[in-house]
Amino acid sequence: MSDTTNNPPVTVPVTVVVLAAGTPVPSNQDSASPLPAEFGALATATPSINVGGVVDAAAYQPVLTPGGIMSIFGQNLADKIYQPSSTPLPTALGNVQVTVNGKAAALFYVSPTQINFQAPVTALTYYPLTTTCLQTPLDPATFAPDNCPSPGAASVVVIRSGVASGTAGVAVSTSAAAVFTQSGEPAGIATHANGQLITASSPAQAGETIVIYGSGIGYPTCSVATGFVSGSTCLVNVVPQITFPDYPDFNDSAVLQYAGLTPGSVGLAQFNLQLPSSLPDVSGVIRLRIGDPTTGQTFNLYVQGMSGSNSATFSGQVVTTQAPATTGCTVPTAATSFLTSSGTVYLFFFANVTSNDSLTDDWLAPDGSSLYHGSWLPVSGNYCFTGAQLAIGNLTASQLGSWQARVFDNGRLLLSVPFTVKASN
Repeated sequence: MSDTTNNPPVTVPVTVVVLAAGTPVPSNQDSASPLPAEFGALATATPSINVGGVVDAAAYQPVLTPGGIMSIFGQNLADKIYQPSSTPLPTALGNVQVTVNGKAAALFYVSPTQINFQAPVTALTYYPLTTTCLQTPLDPATFAPDNCPSPGAASVVVIRSGVASGTAGVAVSTSAAAVFTQSGEPAGIATHANGQLITASSPAQAGETIVIYGSGIGYPTCSVATGFVSGSTCLVNVVPQITFPDYPDFNDSAVLQYAGLTPGSVGLAQFNLQLPSSLPDVSGVIRLRIGDPTTGQTFNLYVQGMSGSNSATFSGQVVTTQAPATTGCTVPTAATSFLTSSGTVYLFFFANVTSNDSLTDDWLAPDGSSLYHGSWLPVSGNYCFTGAQLAIGNLTASQLGSWQARVFDNGRLLLSVPFTVKASN
């Protein structure tokens, strides 16, 4: 995935969190204030938070990020549903407050069994008190998350009419980007550039720039107080990866044009992703992953696949130490196990292709990473394909083991040749 995240965001209508617009005025509202005395005049049931009931509101994972949109699940959290009508968001809503490490959270929504809130932006107790990470006051513009140790856990408490719940612990991360999904299905909330939701009846097209919505980006490069809307451009400090787990060859051809807060929204993040110029011939859905390429959240995207793709047929595929011939299509000697002293191995295969086929290759390492991507120019007819190579003499000890040479046709796996690499001594 290419990264050009300094580009300005595409501003589109969003209905992930519906709030009336307000005029942000700088203020310090991260400290919890006591509720008015009259709130405690009536007997109130003690609010309780479910075990594991504090999660991010997008992927429902038990991890909290500064400024992220979070959910609490429990009982007796409020007497009925309350939602604010304007921004900045309040820290008390329907006689209910939420604190994170003693700091007041901003409230999107409260109900008897669920609360949605924005985690406080400037709770310094998220982070161990080290000279690298501790800044007073914290300046998000100069915050260097890669230099900071693991921030540990936070304590979350719900206070209803002065009656506090027990403390719920939740892991804290400087960045844990997640994507919101459409109700009742695993499709991510993403729009076309005009703001129209991407659905089965309005799929994304090859080469199109789409806007994906999420949360959990951690400290951005600008300062936005808790509960206040973001300005025009506010980039992430830690750029998340967005990958295609089923079609890894697309990872380098998708371009992340913007990653940051959504202008005019509270805590909402957006990722402007330009899709590859070709998409696989799929039945309407492709999986994407955000964050870690192996453990990050996966979500579906409705796409319009390439018609007439994946028509190639293949044969004679081998991995060999023989360098490709400069002329002709003599099949080289195949092998399935190589020593690092061999230096370089090569992939050879025959394929009958049309001009609609776009063949690319990679080498799948033992740890699941995809290396050394290449491609061939479009042709039509029956050809032998050479040129894909892997320098096994440069592999580290951790890269020894089972490999695969893979070829994709318009992003869909066409063939795979397994082999092993061992140390020479």
